[in-house]
Amino acid sequence: MIGDGVTTISDYAFSGCQSLKYFTFGAQVKNIGKEAFSDCTSVVEIASKAQTPPTCGTQALDDINKWNCKLFVPTGCIAAYQAADQWKDFFFTEEGEGTASEGSGEGYFDSDSWWRY
Repeated sequence: MIGDGVTTISDYAFSGCQSLKYFTFGAQVKNIGKEAFSDCTSVVEIASKAQTPPTCGTQALDDINKWNCKLFVPTGCIAAYQAADQWKDFFFTEEGEGTASEGSGEGYFDSDSWWRY
């Protein structure tokens, strides 16, 4: 889970994380950087707590299979996500928290910004 204290997911932050299957990001995420999730081909579920769809940099979500990945958004926010660049490409968008929000204990990030190390 990317915690509520995070506002930006930096360029290439999770690029190449092919084992990443589920992720949740908090309500304060406003920006997702360029190619932040490039080559994350195993992602099957994304859960957003952000009422407003985060602005995505170039190809931020491109390698996620939008036909297989479920996108969960806050109640009342489907229309905003279905109109937003890159988010509108997801075939399955639902209201709710999704199973990703249950957490697997694999990682939790809570600071102003997340970047690759």
